[in-house]
This record gives sequence, C-alpha cells and structure tokens, in this order.
Amino acid sequence: MGNRKGQLTPALNRQLFAVLAAACAAPEAAAIKKDVLQRSKQVKSGIRGCGGPKCFFDFGKAELAGFLGGGVDAKQLVLVDLTELSPASKALDVAALSAQVQEYNLHSQRTAYLEMSAKEKLVVMVNPVD
Repeated sequence: MGNRKGQLTPALNRQLFAVLAAACAAPEAAAIKKDVLQRSKQVKSGIRGCGGPKCFFDFGKAELAGFLGGGVDAKQLVLVDLTELSPASKALDVAALSAQVQEYNLHSQRTAYLEMSAKEKLVVMVNPVD
C-alpha cells in the first residue's frame, strides 16, 4: 500500500470502506464506518497523549491492560516486538523467545559500543579547527 509519507491510512480506509460497502447493507456499513472512524480518533489521541514522541508501546500496554480487566497494571506487562527480533513469521515457545530477546539485546549493546568507539576516534582524529 505504500508508506507513511504516502498517506497510508487514508488509502487503507478507502479500501476498507469500499469492501464494507460491497459486503454489507448500507445501514450496517455506515454503522461500522462510524465505529472505525471513532476508534481511529481514540487511538490517535491515545498515542499522542502518552507524552513525548509517539509512544506505541505505552499505548498498547494501556489498551491491553484495559482489555484484560481490572487489577492488571500496564507497567507490569512486557511487550516484545517480534519484528525487531526476527522478520520471519514463526511460532516461538518461551525459551526460544527469551533466547532471541537476549540475542537482540546483545546485538544492540555491541552496536551502541561500536558507535560510541567510532565517535571517540573521530573526535581524536579530526581537528575541529581544520
């Protein structure tokens, strides 16, 4: 469908509403469209309301805690973005997931260390006056 710069949401909404119009009677399609647009506004304001830059994880945790019912604190929930761990689709058990999370964390630490080392070398090697 494109990317965010290409106005992905309006294009998807047009297709979604066209499918709804073809699959449902007019009153049902209108009711579903109204609900989708209302929920879209709630999600948009919820993501922006988390403070700071767009925070999808915090919003997702709050939504999940609300879905699970009372007594569940969003701060207790642990979300792992599997697309960061492995772009391929596969079923994981707890041990495999933990191993991939550990591998990802080590990779992130190594990358940060290499980046920091490169910046330090550049400061030493490049004369700011020149």
